[in-house]
Amino acid sequence: MREFTDEEWAIADARKDKILEKWFGPCAPICQHAVINYEMGGPLDAHFYPRSRYGGTLVVSKDLVDPKFSSPKNKTFNAFELAMATRRPLPPAYFKNGTDVEKESDPEFEKFVERAIAAMTTIGRYVQYQCPINRFETLEFPQDYDEPELAGRCFVFDAVGTPKKSGFSLGRALKGLFGNPETPPAPQGGSVDVDDVGFGILIMIEVFRDEMNRAREEGVEGFLQRMKQAGRWPFSDLDRPQI
Repeated sequence: MREFTDEEWAIADARKDKILEKWFGPCAPICQHAVINYEMGGPLDAHFYPRSRYGGTLVVSKDLVDPKFSSPKNKTFNAFELAMATRRPLPPAYFKNGTDVEKESDPEFEKFVERAIAAMTTIGRYVQYQCPINRFETLEFPQDYDEPELAGRCFVFDAVGTPKKSGFSLGRALKGLFGNPETPPAPQGGSVDVDDVGFGILIMIEVFRDEMNRAREEGVEGFLQRMKQAGRWPFSDLDRPQI
């Protein structure tokens, strides 16, 4: 892998922050930084977007995309980060710098964040080893998986962002197979400036095992449409009736 300078990383991170803020609103001032950083084998940092049009809280990674916005990639994007969403609001402690979040936060929210970080870190390492995961695919962790937070859990994948530009045959094929990912709304007074880099967010949505099995049989795209119609997309909360 090519090494990038600190300046290149800083420029890319600022660019990514600008895009994500236009899509999802401001990021909370407090994030969860790993003690051991991701490049050294630790978990992903978790960044929180509490004001997106989807409601709840979006937990987003920012450690995967390289400064050239060329990796990790899949059929939809030249480069993507990962996200999971919960209906739970971001606890007030995350809006106050200097707060002891661990003491003042919502325990159920923290359990969700722990699970989201574990899931996104596992998938992040998978896709960075040139094993792409695409929109409308599914994933299940075995019951005996060695991370208790993930054992037996099931996910489907959707996408938000700007698709990469493709050659005419591939582009038509992708449009027929996958459609376009949800495009975030433009901010008032202008369009979303992504410089046509084909950057996006791959959203991991936790579902019940029976739901995942039905989605595989009937088609994940249709299942996700039913989630949207029921007002349950893109959330990973399982304290709900099954679809």
